[in-house]
Parts: sequence; structure tokens; C-alpha cells
Amino acid sequence: RRARPMRGGRWALLVPSVMRELDVRRHVRFVELDGPVMPMTWGLFRPVVLLPADEFNSTIEQRLDVVRHELAHVRRYDCLTQLIGQIACAVHWFNPLAWLAARELKVERERACDDEVLRAGARASDYADYLLRVARSTRIVGAAALGGLAMARPSQMAGRLLAVLDDRRRRDRVSRLLTVHASAIAVARTMRATGGASL
Repeated sequence: RRARPMRGGRWALLVPSVMRELDVRRHVRFVELDGPVMPMTWGLFRPVVLLPADEFNSTIEQRLDVVRHELAHVRRYDCLTQLIGQIACAVHWFNPLAWLAARELKVERERACDDEVLRAGARASDYADYLLRVARSTRIVGAAALGGLAMARPSQMAGRLLAVLDDRRRRDRVSRLLTVHASAIAVARTMRATGGASL
């Protein structure tokens, strides 16, 4: 509620080029908030990206990395996968594997967006240093923490930094065909498991 629409400034100049670069075709609303607020994204049908108005002394390259990371969440429909994970945990609240799977989904979602930033040309050491600075110097605002995808949650930083700095890690995007195959296999196994349980 306290955020205001982003009308201009140094963040706004970067948005159109990053949207073209990542091929983001959805309408995204950008808002900003005074103070050391953590960049984050939320919204299933109408995505919103929150950015700090004061930019916490960042360079143009670092601001580009922030916008790339947040728009990668939008392009990948990560708010939808987060919602699916939360529903799975609500339905299977008694099953520790559901909570473990939701946690791993959250970790891999952030790593995939980090890979998007590194594929765009960011130096791994600089990006890791910047992520750490964002995690230390910013805060997640209010209720947005429940439904939003924050850029640098302190609880996830150790694994993410190791993944960012791992030069042997493959950072290619998963093809649409592979995504469809994996989804079909997951649905088939879920249906078989559900059908088997009901018998």
C-alpha cells in the first residue's frame, strides 16, 4: 500500500531493454518504496515488481542484474509455482516430503533466476558480492513476504552463493519440449499414485 508507481528514474530507464532481452511479454507493473527495501516480485495474473527508490548505492550493472532477476521470475511464472507449492503443503501438511519439495522448489527457482543474470554476462564474483550486500542491507516488507519472491532471503544465501560461484554448473535454459515431457511424467505419476491410493 505504501509503494508508489515508478514514473521515472534510473530503474525505469533499464526496464524496456531487459524486458526485450528476456522476452517478457506480460504487462508488468513496477512500484518503488523509500528505504532499504528488498527487490521482490509477486502477482499471478498481474505481476508487480517492487524496487527500492534509493537504489542502495548500486551501479548500472548491478541495477540491471536486479531487474533481470525479478523479470526472470515473471517470465518463468514463478509466482504460480510458489502457489502450487503452498497448496501442496496445505493439502499434505502431515507429509514432511511435501514441505521438503516446496523448499527445494523455492531454492531452485532462485538459482534459475541467478543463472539468467549470469547468462546475461554478469561476473559471478561481482553478482555474489552484490547478492550478499542486498541480503544484509535490505528488508522484506510486511505481508508481501508471504506471497512475494524476494531477491535475497538470508536463509537461502549460502547455497545460492555456492551455486553462483560454481563455474562448472550448467546455466542453459530448459527447453519447452523438456518442460512439457517432465510435466507430463509428473502428472502421470501423480495420477497413478492417487489412483493406487484410492484402490
